[in-house]
Amino acid sequence: MVSSRSLDEASRETVNWVVKLIGKSLGIDEEKAIALLSMVSNLKISQIVNPLKTIRLAIPKKYLKRIFK
Repeated sequence: MVSSRSLDEASRETVNWVVKLIGKSLGIDEEKAIALLSMVSNLKISQIVNPLKTIRLAIPKKYLKRIFK
């Protein structure tokens, strides 16, 4: 979950953070981590009313156990 001034910025920061986390956890490169996320995750808006917009990336639990051993 990341908060930033714009939804675009928050989205980019969220995805970049999770890509690095998954890459490190699975020992895969950035391209493969992005491909994996595109198949199993959803970017969701948590709030847009405050000056900072908040985005979260949701991954179903059935995949989390495999990703983060």
